[in-house]
Amino acid sequence: MKKIKTGDTIIVISGDEKGNKGKVLNVVGNRVIVEGINKMKKYVKKNATGKNQDGTMTEIERPFQISNVQVIDPKTGKGTKVAFVFKDGKKVRIAKKSKEEIVAVSLTAEKAPKEKALKQESIKAPKKVVKKKVVKSTPTKNETA
Repeated sequence: MKKIKTGDTIIVISGDEKGNKGKVLNVVGNRVIVEGINKMKKYVKKNATGKNQDGTMTEIERPFQISNVQVIDPKTGKGTKVAFVFKDGKKVRIAKKSKEEIVAVSLTAEKAPKEKALKQESIKAPKKVVKKKVVKSTPTKNETA
Protein backbone atom coordinates (compact mmCIF):
# COMPACT_ATOMS: atom_id res chain seq x y z
CA MET A 1 0.00 0.00 0.00
CA LYS A 2 1.39 3.40 -0.96
CA LYS A 3 1.56 6.35 1.40
CA ILE A 4 0.51 8.84 -1.28
CA LYS A 5 -2.45 7.98 -3.52
CA THR A 6 -4.26 9.55 -6.44
CA GLY A 7 -6.71 12.14 -5.12
CA ASP A 8 -4.70 13.10 -2.00
CA THR A 9 -4.18 16.77 -1.24
CA ILE A 10 -0.45 17.37 -0.78
CA ILE A 11 2.02 20.16 -0.03
CA VAL A 12 5.44 20.51 -1.67
CA ILE A 13 8.21 20.56 0.97
CA SER A 14 11.29 21.30 -1.18
CA GLY A 15 12.33 22.73 -4.52
CA ASP A 16 11.13 25.72 -6.56
CA GLU A 17 7.47 24.98 -5.82
CA LYS A 18 7.96 24.76 -2.03
CA GLY A 19 4.80 25.58 -0.05
CA ASN A 20 2.34 25.02 -2.92
CA LYS A 21 -0.67 22.77 -2.37
CA GLY A 22 -2.48 20.63 -4.89
CA LYS A 23 -4.33 17.41 -5.67
CA VAL A 24 -2.42 14.33 -6.87
CA LEU A 25 -3.43 13.39 -10.41
CA ASN A 26 -1.21 10.36 -10.86
CA VAL A 27 1.37 8.30 -8.96
CA VAL A 28 3.95 6.41 -11.04
CA GLY A 29 6.71 4.61 -9.16
CA ASN A 30 8.49 7.16 -6.98
CA ARG A 31 7.05 10.19 -8.80
CA VAL A 32 3.76 12.10 -8.48
CA ILE A 33 1.97 14.46 -10.86
CA VAL A 34 0.17 17.26 -9.00
CA GLU A 35 -2.59 19.43 -10.44
CA GLY A 36 -1.44 22.98 -11.20
CA ILE A 37 2.12 22.58 -9.83
CA ASN A 38 5.45 22.18 -11.68
CA LYS A 39 4.02 23.22 -15.05
CA MET A 40 6.03 23.25 -18.24
CA LYS A 41 5.22 24.80 -21.60
CA LYS A 42 5.18 22.33 -24.48
CA TYR A 43 5.23 23.41 -28.10
CA VAL A 44 3.14 21.31 -30.50
CA LYS A 45 4.15 21.44 -34.16
CA LYS A 46 1.84 22.03 -37.08
CA ASN A 47 0.36 18.68 -38.11
CA ALA A 48 0.68 17.37 -41.66
CA THR A 49 -2.71 15.64 -41.38
CA GLY A 50 -4.50 18.94 -40.80
CA LYS A 51 -5.98 18.06 -37.40
CA ASN A 52 -3.90 20.73 -35.67
CA GLN A 53 -3.51 23.32 -38.39
CA ASP A 54 -1.60 25.87 -36.32
CA GLY A 55 1.25 25.16 -33.98
CA THR A 56 0.15 25.62 -30.36
CA MET A 57 1.71 26.03 -26.95
CA THR A 58 0.23 24.00 -24.07
CA GLU A 59 1.08 23.73 -20.38
CA ILE A 60 1.52 20.30 -18.85
CA GLU A 61 2.24 19.19 -15.28
CA ARG A 62 5.65 17.55 -14.79
CA PRO A 63 6.26 14.83 -12.17
CA PHE A 64 7.83 15.39 -8.74
CA GLN A 65 9.91 13.05 -6.64
CA ILE A 66 7.58 11.52 -4.08
CA SER A 67 10.05 12.47 -1.32
CA ASN A 68 9.49 16.19 -2.05
CA VAL A 69 5.80 16.14 -1.07
CA GLN A 70 3.79 15.44 2.09
CA VAL A 71 0.14 14.60 2.58
CA ILE A 72 -1.89 17.40 4.20
CA ASP A 73 -3.21 16.51 7.66
CA PRO A 74 -7.05 16.60 7.57
CA LYS A 75 -7.22 18.13 11.07
CA THR A 76 -4.43 20.75 11.06
CA GLY A 77 -4.10 21.50 7.34
CA LYS A 78 -0.30 21.16 7.46
CA GLY A 79 2.03 18.56 5.98
CA THR A 80 2.40 15.30 7.87
CA LYS A 81 3.97 11.87 7.63
CA VAL A 82 1.73 8.87 7.01
CA ALA A 83 1.48 5.68 9.08
CA PHE A 84 -0.56 2.52 8.63
CA VAL A 85 -2.92 1.05 11.24
CA PHE A 86 -5.34 -1.88 11.15
CA LYS A 87 -8.93 -0.85 11.93
CA ASP A 88 -11.72 -3.42 11.79
CA GLY A 89 -9.47 -5.80 9.84
CA LYS A 90 -8.60 -3.20 7.18
CA LYS A 91 -5.29 -1.42 6.69
CA VAL A 92 -5.88 2.37 6.76
CA ARG A 93 -3.62 5.40 6.51
CA ILE A 94 -3.42 7.85 9.41
CA ALA A 95 -1.68 11.20 9.86
CA LYS A 96 1.15 10.90 12.41
CA LYS A 97 0.61 14.41 13.84
CA SER A 98 -3.12 14.25 14.59
CA LYS A 99 -3.81 10.48 14.39
CA GLU A 100 -6.73 11.24 12.01
CA GLU A 101 -7.57 8.82 9.21
CA ILE A 102 -6.58 9.99 5.71
CA VAL A 103 -9.23 9.33 3.07
CA ALA A 104 -8.26 9.85 -0.57
CA VAL A 105 -10.93 11.33 -2.83
CA SER A 106 -10.99 9.16 -5.93
CA LEU A 107 -10.78 11.21 -9.13
CA THR A 108 -12.65 8.53 -11.06
CA ALA A 109 -15.53 8.66 -8.55
CA GLU A 110 -16.01 12.37 -9.31
CA LYS A 111 -16.29 11.65 -13.03
CA ALA A 112 -18.48 8.54 -12.65
CA PRO A 113 -21.91 10.30 -12.48
CA LYS A 114 -21.21 12.15 -15.74
CA GLU A 115 -20.16 8.94 -17.51
CA LYS A 116 -23.20 7.13 -16.15
CA ALA A 117 -25.52 9.83 -17.53
CA LEU A 118 -23.84 9.61 -20.94
CA LYS A 119 -24.26 5.83 -20.99
CA GLN A 120 -27.95 6.16 -20.13
CA GLU A 121 -28.47 8.64 -22.98
CA SER A 122 -26.81 6.27 -25.43
CA ILE A 123 -29.05 3.41 -24.23
CA LYS A 124 -32.20 5.46 -24.92
CA ALA A 125 -31.35 6.06 -28.58
CA PRO A 126 -31.57 2.74 -30.45
CA LYS A 127 -28.96 2.07 -33.07
CA LYS A 128 -30.08 1.76 -36.68
CA VAL A 129 -29.26 -1.54 -38.32
CA VAL A 130 -28.55 -1.31 -42.01
CA LYS A 131 -28.85 -4.51 -44.04
CA LYS A 132 -26.56 -4.79 -47.00
CA LYS A 133 -27.78 -6.37 -50.20
CA VAL A 134 -25.61 -9.08 -51.66
CA VAL A 135 -25.28 -8.73 -55.41
CA LYS A 136 -24.12 -11.78 -57.33
CA SER A 137 -22.08 -11.03 -60.39
CA THR A 138 -22.46 -12.97 -63.61
CA PRO A 139 -19.32 -14.37 -65.22
CA THR A 140 -17.98 -12.50 -68.23
CA LYS A 141 -16.83 -14.09 -71.49
CA ASN A 142 -13.15 -13.94 -70.45
CA GLU A 143 -13.82 -15.77 -67.18
CA THR A 144 -15.70 -18.70 -68.80
CA ALA A 145 -13.13 -19.40 -71.50
